This record gives sequence, structure tokens and C-alpha cells, in this order.
Amino acid sequence: MKELSYLIVLALILGLVLAGCSLLSNVGQVPATEQSGVTYLTKTVHLPDPGLVGLWRFKGDANDSSENGLNGTLSPSGASFVVDGFEQALNVDGTGWVQVTDSVLLEPFEITVEAWVKKFGSPGGAKYIVSKYLPNKYGSYSSYGLYTGSGGIRFYIGYTSSWIGSPQASAEAVWNGEWHHVAGTFDGVNIKLYLDGVQVDGATSTIQDIYYFGTGNLYIGAYTNDSYLAFSGTIDEVRIWSSALAGTQLRDMTPPVINITTPDDGATYLLNQIVTAEWSSDDGTGTGVASESETVPIDTSTVGQKTFTVTATDYAKNVTNKSVTYTVSYDWDGFFRPVDNLPTLNATKAGSAIPVKFSLSGYQGLNIFATGYPKSIPIPCDGAAPVGEIEVTVTAGGSSLNYDADADQYIYVWKTNKAWAGSCRQLEVKLDDGTSHFANFTFK
Repeated sequence: MKELSYLIVLALILGLVLAGCSLLSNVGQVPATEQSGVTYLTKTVHLPDPGLVGLWRFKGDANDSSENGLNGTLSPSGASFVVDGFEQALNVDGTGWVQVTDSVLLEPFEITVEAWVKKFGSPGGAKYIVSKYLPNKYGSYSSYGLYTGSGGIRFYIGYTSSWIGSPQASAEAVWNGEWHHVAGTFDGVNIKLYLDGVQVDGATSTIQDIYYFGTGNLYIGAYTNDSYLAFSGTIDEVRIWSSALAGTQLRDMTPPVINITTPDDGATYLLNQIVTAEWSSDDGTGTGVASESETVPIDTSTVGQKTFTVTATDYAKNVTNKSVTYTVSYDWDGFFRPVDNLPTLNATKAGSAIPVKFSLSGYQGLNIFATGYPKSIPIPCDGAAPVGEIEVTVTAGGSSLNYDADADQYIYVWKTNKAWAGSCRQLEVKLDDGTSHFANFTFK
């Protein structure tokens, strides 16, 4: 039923490695532009808004999740929040409701009123799910009402001296103990009702405008602020729009899907890359496509595992988040002479001090080793491995680390043990980014 789709495309632009860090992602490509110190990236993708007036999600409160601040209040009794629907929902027992104070925002010329409802068995006739109350004017009706009609579901608008309603969905189609999406629309001429995104019968036409009078509050679960014509059942995700939504929009009732396209896991990437977000929608009147390209900084100021989050929001303010985990690691190019890299066995005199040289593409401080490292362990001597002589040793009383700025090299002086003569060992240089690097030695 999903009409909208979102594609977050990670487009790559290779650049220079800054401050010696490269990105190693366990889910693939990670975008970056510079050493920023910004730990999280939040990318919000919005489609054009067709006029959201209010959105009440009932996640433990009656607050408005739109940007209009139309927060509601719960009646003293008869209304509560239950674990149901979209995480939580509003439950009313025929004596309770949510009241939203009157606002000019709640008085549009065109309108859509939608909600999710659930109940087993009809709640009876003329029970109100949503009511914009008309106080003491021309009889008992609302400016607009989504209610049970004669026992099913119906939508109507009130005008100066009466009201006119949409076709009605039957009680059997709605009140079967399952969640159903209901929506009433008025475009200035036609009054329509939709059940689960499908229009119910035809439209009712009128030349009347919606009539607003006085300070009539909005009620969810009741006609007004008493139990007269109050609904009993469960209600969730109530939305009011200042336009008449199309059927294709009303069928778009599930949150957006985010697909993150990445290269193979475990690859290493340079910095200066771009996140490009692209999305499209089909609103029933044609296809509208919009795209956006934006360079984003993520945190590469320190090594280790980090996360950025992509957020997509559809027209109905359904929100989906998807997090991507990546690892910032040092730019490692192997050991430099006099030490040869694997699979070579480096031959040296037991008890000598060996200068183990490597670069991290810049000075990263002297606290670069993981706790307890570097260290060595005995290994079998491989007679088939190539052997390279360690031609340069140094005089040292013990192991130490320093940095040569001119050569852009770290020098770890490894003091070996005379007792290792006639054996082979593997040196593990484990860095604080979690990566380990190995070299093998045979001792004379």
C-alpha cells in the first residue's frame, strides 16, 4: 500500500585524507568532509506539506505533533492511553474525550479529517470520533464531524441552518475488532468518506461552505464536553488537514522506507564525500519528484566506532530513522625498513633493540597503542618463509615510542630478549582504533 519511497544514495567523491584518519565502515561507504567533531548526522527528508493542521498520536499524551501547538487535554475520567495501535492509542469508554481549544487553524475552507479506529461491535448511532463543536447554533450538530452515523462511519459538514453528510460505511465493515483507517474530506463541493483508503460509494455534493460560529472546541472521542454522543472504543493517529486529500494519499498510511546504498562492507575510504538524498511521490494528480544534494560532516576527530542517523518524514509526518555504524581508523601503510612486512621473517640477534617504524599520516599523539600492546608471542619457525636481515638496530635500555616529524614516522623501539635465541616470535602492534598489525621475527 506504500506509495512513497525514499532512497538515500551515498555518492562518493574521493579526496585527501585529513589528519591521517580514514573511514572503515562495517556497513559500507561513510560520508565525510572534514575533521568536524560532529558526532551524529541527522538528515531529514520532507515532501511538500498539503496543510497539516493538527496531528494527535496519543503516545502517552494528547499533544499535537504538528508544528501548530494544538495540544489537547484529557477529560477527568473515561479516557486513557493504552498500548495498542501505533505503539500507544487513546481509549474512551463513552464518558471521556480529548479537548483541543478552539483555533482559527481548525476552521479551514477545505478539510480532511482522518483517524484510526478499533472496536468490536457497533458503538451505536451518532457517536463522535472527531467533532468541531458548533455552540448553541441552529440545533445539534458540528462544523464538521466524523461519527458513527446510524452505526457505521460517516463524515459531515455543518452549514448555517443544517448539515450534509457523506455516504456511510456499514457497521459490519468497520466495527469488527480490527484497526481501520477512516477519513472524511470536503473540497468545497464534494463530501467524501474513505475506509482503509478506498472511497465509500459516491460523493455528496453541496454549494454550502463549512459554518464556523463562536468558539467551538475540537473534541476527539465526543461531540462536546460531556458524555452526550460520546464514542466508546480505541482511536489513534488523528489528523486534520486544510485540504481535501486524494485517495492515493489516504492509502499512504505506513511510514516511509529508507534504503541506504553502500559498497561492500569492510572497505576503506578516504574523506571528502557527499550524501545525496533523493525521493519521489505520487499524489494521485501526477508525479512530483524532488532531489537534494548536500555535503555533510560526520565525526572523524577521534578514532573508534560511531553512528550517523538518516531520518525520513512523509507527508503524514510518519517518521522513519535508520542508523549507520562506521569506524574511524588510522591510515596504515605497513611497517617501514628495517622491518619487512608479512610473510617475511625478520632475522635479528636476540637481545637487540629494533626500531619498528610506521606512519599514521600525521602526528596522532603518543597514546596510540591499545592497552598492553605492542606485545609478542612465540610462533613456529616457517622454513619456507622468505627471510630478511634486520640491518639496523639501536642501543636502548628498554622499549619506547617517539615520533619523527620530518619523516612523518612513529618509531617504536622494541627491546628483544636474549633468551629468544633460536626461536621465532610474532610482534602485534594493536592501535587504539582497534586494528592490529603483525610482523614475524626469527632470532639468532
